[in-house]
Amino acid sequence: MRPAVPLSLQLLLTFVGLLLGMTVVLTRAANLSLLTNLETEARRTVDVATRAREQALTQLFELRQQRAAGFLSSVETLCAEPLERGRLGWVHECVRTLVDDFQQSERALGATLTYGNRRLRRAGKAVPPGPIPPGSLARVVRGNDGSIEYVMTASRRLTSLALRFDDQQVADLFDDHAGLGRAGEVFLVDGTGQLLTATRDETGRPSAERASEFVERCRTATDARVDVDYRQIKTINSFRPIPVLGNACVVARMDYQETVAPADRLRQDLVIKSGWFLVIGVIVSLVAAQWISARVQCDGQQPGRARREGAGGPARGRGREPGKG
Repeated sequence: MRPAVPLSLQLLLTFVGLLLGMTVVLTRAANLSLLTNLETEARRTVDVATRAREQALTQLFELRQQRAAGFLSSVETLCAEPLERGRLGWVHECVRTLVDDFQQSERALGATLTYGNRRLRRAGKAVPPGPIPPGSLARVVRGNDGSIEYVMTASRRLTSLALRFDDQQVADLFDDHAGLGRAGEVFLVDGTGQLLTATRDETGRPSAERASEFVERCRTATDARVDVDYRQIKTINSFRPIPVLGNACVVARMDYQETVAPADRLRQDLVIKSGWFLVIGVIVSLVAAQWISARVQCDGQQPGRARREGAGGPARGRGREPGKG
């Protein structure tokens, strides 16, 4: 037959078990809640970063396109005279002045004005030939030295204007990484997944496999998600296509470990404090168990004592009755 477990030990184990279970549940709930909030906020941050760059890039190239169309209207009005069969005759001095001024005011590397198959004026560098992708406003041109340039065109009847821009204004939109943490960044890739703007990690470049994944994710991704980037680092990523640049895509990412670091610190702090809480709880439980056990044992002895006193009292009283015996 097994020896009975002392009541005080039973109470102590019960109290400690409840205390430990409650501490673990509350600690885990607090940590999971903070972790979820941190991930949600990080997803919102990278989504905002990509959306802001998409809007800024769209506005930049749309304004350039509008100004180019306005220039064509002005140059035809000021520098052209109607001829027979609807053709135009041009005042070359006027054309030269307007094209040169427009190229400088737009900070374009080059501008070329043509009428039909005839070049009227070229200011600055020659504009690389080639069509603009359908549905886009500009195409990307890579130099032999690795430089990035953008080519745009505008047409009005037989008159066309081709413009060549460097990437300075585009790069300026990606210099600010505020809100993305120490390791977070936002950058632009072209339709092949190759970088169009610098990243914080200048030594890291996406492989061909990761570059194609950028393009695919940009077509299909709708929400930010946790992923592993081309550096094999766990990150929270957001992708957003840029229609004005063809298949280009804005990518924003935040380092996952940096993002959830406050939750890790909270978990460590909770573990330490929970340990002290359990130590104090065990001591209190031990005292409470001893006290409750003693009261229960004391109460259990009282009925037996009362029965013994009640049984002996009347017998002694009967032996003392006068006149008996």
